[in-house]
Amino acid sequence: FPPSILAFRELEWLCLSDNKIHELPDGISGLQSLKKLSLKGCPITELPESLIKLENLEELDLRETRIAELPLFIWTLKSLKQLDLRSVAMLADFKRPDDCNVEVLRD
Repeated sequence: FPPSILAFRELEWLCLSDNKIHELPDGISGLQSLKKLSLKGCPITELPESLIKLENLEELDLRETRIAELPLFIWTLKSLKQLDLRSVAMLADFKRPDDCNVEVLRD
């Protein structure tokens, strides 16, 4: 993960698709303006808890990642509208909270 990206505090869309990123740094929480984050095709296996600080995040694309379990904090992201989990083969079953309005895309 290129640390220079963390300097762009006003960044609204970050596409890291098809990179060899295995983990996100905790510093990603500093991208407070981020609305869309795509990790499609990255061999990432887990999400850092620091993502909970991305209060403006509306779309999270985890297609074709190696995420095995969704962290519970995912459902508490205030602005999250869409979570793309298509082709996430290793993902265990999960239950979206009843009071959650996030659109979950799955195969």
